[in-house]
Amino acid sequence: MLHHPTAFLVLLAALVFLAIVVRIVAGNPGAARHRVRVLRWRIRLYLRPGAGYANLLELAVRWSRLRAVRSGGRSRPSLPGWMRMFLPVTAYAVRLGRAHFGRRVIASMEDQTLVLAAPRTGKSGWLADRIIDHPGAVVTTTTRTDLYENTAPLRGRHGVLHVFNPEGIGGLPSTFRWNPLRDCQHPAIALQRAASFTAATESTGMQDLAFWIGKATSALACLLHAAALAGRTMTDVYRWAHTIDDDEPERILSAHPWAAEGWLGPIQEIRKPGRTADSIRMTVTRALAWLADPAVAAATSPGPGEGFDVADFVSAPNTLYMIGTGREEAPIAPLFRAFAEYVHAGTAYAGSLQPHGRLDPPMLMALDEVTQICPVPLPHWMADSAGKGILIVAVCHGLAQLEARWHSAGARAIWDTAGIKVILGGVGDPDTLDRLSRLCGEIDLRRHTWTRFEDGRRARAVTHQPVRVLPPELLRTLPEWRALVLRGNLSPVVVRLRMAWRRRDYRRAKRAEIRRDNRIGVVWQRPTPVPAALPPQPPWRRPTGPTGEDTLVMGHPSGHPAGPHPHPANSDEQAARRGPHGSQPTPTWNSTPDTPRPPLPPGGVSVPRPRRPWDPPANSGDHS
Repeated sequence: MLHHPTAFLVLLAALVFLAIVVRIVAGNPGAARHRVRVLRWRIRLYLRPGAGYANLLELAVRWSRLRAVRSGGRSRPSLPGWMRMFLPVTAYAVRLGRAHFGRRVIASMEDQTLVLAAPRTGKSGWLADRIIDHPGAVVTTTTRTDLYENTAPLRGRHGVLHVFNPEGIGGLPSTFRWNPLRDCQHPAIALQRAASFTAATESTGMQDLAFWIGKATSALACLLHAAALAGRTMTDVYRWAHTIDDDEPERILSAHPWAAEGWLGPIQEIRKPGRTADSIRMTVTRALAWLADPAVAAATSPGPGEGFDVADFVSAPNTLYMIGTGREEAPIAPLFRAFAEYVHAGTAYAGSLQPHGRLDPPMLMALDEVTQICPVPLPHWMADSAGKGILIVAVCHGLAQLEARWHSAGARAIWDTAGIKVILGGVGDPDTLDRLSRLCGEIDLRRHTWTRFEDGRRARAVTHQPVRVLPPELLRTLPEWRALVLRGNLSPVVVRLRMAWRRRDYRRAKRAEIRRDNRIGVVWQRPTPVPAALPPQPPWRRPTGPTGEDTLVMGHPSGHPAGPHPHPANSDEQAARRGPHGSQPTPTWNSTPDTPRPPLPPGGVSVPRPRRPWDPPANSGDHS
């Protein structure tokens, strides 16, 4: 019967040893000695890191499902309170991860999010999880096809998958084409589209940057306006921008009855010899550098049924993947910015027509590598997009990237307007680490010191030492898949992020997916072609020709050049279109064939214009 006391003693020794290990490794977080190591181990063991972090009461009151149910009415006004009680929490809120003791951390859906993460730290996996859970339409930008591979099997079950990959990265073909000249027959749209192209070419090496960008915007807007009126393509705009003696845009603006007045000046300015004109032309040609790639140029010449309808896209949980090359000053960036602004403006307009004046469910713009391939006006979008039903998750590697793209004032605006800040481990910038550490605040640690007097007596003194709640070195060395979450006036929380590949539905979809196009692990679903929408009608009567035809847009009636119909390709044809290494496919469409262009009036002489709404009233007085 001695084995019973022996087993008891062995168990007691194991418990004592475990208690000693826990005390040494993850002991008192208030002790100043080895504090960073203690905090890191407590994070690994799902314990509260220490004083200054959110406690269980704050997690239950401010980060819980009940809080999300109460605040979910602002982001999803169409869902009543009783319905939010029974729906999944991701239908009206955002699940960020799990904090200490496994408590779920849930935040409001209407807060804009900024993610700071070093490369290869799991940001794409967490972003894919957020995309899968979103109840509405999603627009995502990336430099690889990993987001598509991780989200398409599940997003494709509820909506249509659209891919805009003009460069053919990863062998994934685009599913539609977009014409940047769409609606540019209206002067306001032409100015907005030109500003999108030129703003994406900002470089810190140019002097008087705002001056040259403004001049280039005016000149490019005139070229876009002329091309849209005459039914030309972006290839014609590219040619006009690189030649000095081609007066075709001037003749179009002079002869067309619906050309904006006073728009010849910017074009005539770039035709003059001199350094000023050369600098303006250089800025314009940089904004159109992506047209030098024939495959990218072909992606901007849609044929019938190949356009992109924003109103149809945001009406269902559809997904748009924008994939481009991620390098410094990527040539594709102006095109991606112009298209992203086109989608953003169309979404805001569609939301304004809904009963609550905002899009419901909201659209998510998951902008990975936002500073490289899609430099949208993030400071302005982060400030006012949430009220329109547009949520933004901007992902970058550090604050230095934001300052390099939007300068110091723009970076501060992005930081201030981000309601939720998610910072993963591995950030190596000392300034960023120190800023985040100071943002989390300080606490007073109690220290005990012993003093020996001359007579041999010893006395213990208690002092308080101010220390950072979050030491900078702790943030840099956060455990894998852990992130610091800062939100508004709440205490900081360290959560374990959930990666998309750890979801049960993701694993089931991966096991059941069909292998196609020699792409293991990708479900390919070509979206149903959406007819290209006609340009908006002007508020005045459109002019008609002698036989009753519409003469506002010469060429194709929708303002888009005609192109060949796309036809589905089998696996053999798709393999034949791939490059020599199988990575860069030839686009599924060819360049738009030359079509007969409508003749201009003889000698470019202007024809009498019909009166337009902005024209001043005719003077009925006598002229002497």
